[in-house]
Amino acid sequence: MLESQMAISPCANPWFYLSGFPDGSYTPCCFLHFKAPMDAPNLMAVEGVRARFNSTEMKSLRSRLIRGDLSGLPCESCIASNRQISTLPEVPPLTDPRYAELWERIEASYHAGELSLSYLPLVFSILLTTRCNIDCVMCVLGDKETRDNPTHEVSGEALIELVREVGYQGMAIVKLSGGEPLYMKQTKAVLDYFAEYRCGPRLGMYTNGVLLHKYLPMLEKLEGLDFWISVDGYGDAYEIIRRKAKWSVVEENLRLIAQARDRHPGWRVSINSVIMRSSIESFPKLIELASSLGIDVGISGISGEYWDENVFLFPDLLEKLSWREALGESQRIAQRYGNDLLIDRLVRLRADLEGENDGERRRGILLSDSEMQNMARRIAELQLVGKRVVAWGVDRRLISLMSAGIFDDLDIQGIVDDGGRHEGRWFGGVEICPPEMVMDRAEEVLLFAVGDWAQRATNLISTRWPHIQVHDLNALAQFEIDSANRLAVSLAGRDVVVYGAGEMFKELMSRTRIGSICVKAVADSNMAIWGKAVEGVPVVAPGRISCYGTDVLIASRGSRDAIAESIRELYGSSLRVYSVV
Repeated sequence: MLESQMAISPCANPWFYLSGFPDGSYTPCCFLHFKAPMDAPNLMAVEGVRARFNSTEMKSLRSRLIRGDLSGLPCESCIASNRQISTLPEVPPLTDPRYAELWERIEASYHAGELSLSYLPLVFSILLTTRCNIDCVMCVLGDKETRDNPTHEVSGEALIELVREVGYQGMAIVKLSGGEPLYMKQTKAVLDYFAEYRCGPRLGMYTNGVLLHKYLPMLEKLEGLDFWISVDGYGDAYEIIRRKAKWSVVEENLRLIAQARDRHPGWRVSINSVIMRSSIESFPKLIELASSLGIDVGISGISGEYWDENVFLFPDLLEKLSWREALGESQRIAQRYGNDLLIDRLVRLRADLEGENDGERRRGILLSDSEMQNMARRIAELQLVGKRVVAWGVDRRLISLMSAGIFDDLDIQGIVDDGGRHEGRWFGGVEICPPEMVMDRAEEVLLFAVGDWAQRATNLISTRWPHIQVHDLNALAQFEIDSANRLAVSLAGRDVVVYGAGEMFKELMSRTRIGSICVKAVADSNMAIWGKAVEGVPVVAPGRISCYGTDVLIASRGSRDAIAESIRELYGSSLRVYSVV
């Protein structure tokens, strides 16, 4: 009998969807990311897919969704904003009666709240390559050198073998993404196989659309095909964002693919457009073009700390834009074409930009609830009310604290930006400026900068403004030190495993009494450091914790709850789990 919990999760993704990456990591959605399970088979094999679909992390996620325990997960804001519904999606290929049995199994498992699943994911998405033919300003895959790394590419032969192995009763849709999947060396072989192997999964493709004209004759051999084409902006605005791409080529390819879709009833084509500073004013022209071609337009908010483009996180970018007029015109175009779904998206987009739905577009940037509580406590402990304070360094912690109003009672004189990239900008009503403009009137500094920037800032302040008190927010707070020292007393004489081999662990070992107790091992999910030593302590996989002790101390702030849950899923109640925060 399968392990189960009789409840309905508000999100169905973990019961039917899996996305994989060349390094073996995986995710059930766009906002989570799990490392490859220990000793898991290769991702591009049926057992490798099955191992990830039923990994400890996936079962823990399903369990937490069912229980409503979303603290520290991006699921919290995702579900609150109604991005997910509590029913499985209608997947067109499942109208084929040969998928009926698989569909029934998925529905039964989802509604029964089963944690261990007997089937393969209905939809499997694979990032084939990080290589790309263009260079987008908001690319999340790193710089060109990183993207062009040959190890960041899945073998086309391996994909073909996987599709051949799963056959008809395995997966309904295989989605290819990148990078740019049409830029992969083995694209032709993959497309040829899908065209010939007509009893296999339906093919889906995320593409920037630049190379579609070159592969269209090959693509037209496919009866069933889904396209999600990334198009941000129109004309010159598009070329500013999608560097190395020509708008004229993309526009013509959109027309060609729409014509091909009309010849193939089994094809579906849609556009996804990322809203940012450079794209929003040209959005009506894109809506008009797509609507005239019968192509639906999905809307995404830019994610990440893009100070020059993220209009959701940095609303000052909107001040000189006619964005309300652009959205109004876009809505009128959608009404003219009778696209009620797009109208709803535009209404939500306007609400996001007006600040009514902050959590939705800032997901993945702002701190989780537990992280926020910890940071708020650290700030309160410093007793800065009535002091003239400067924030030094800009990162997600500062952005989160200011967005949540944690600094409202403080006299923030200014924000010093590492490297001076954003001087002259304002955030949360505070000017970002060089240190010379603000430090002479400061009494205290909150140091958000990390690494070399933090050391440089500390050296500069001690030399030029030695009277100013610097509070390093990367270091352990006093309440964390006190908590660790109390735990050390209770753990004395026991074999202890610390979970988390990062900076917090190093500080616990060097600055608290934890360093004096019997720490037998430090567990970490990073496979690259397994077998190595940190602070003289061997690093082991989470699956080997019980070999070293039964008392586990979590050395993490933001991932504390998720780590505790993963330990419970692995070991049940056989281990005692502690945390200093």
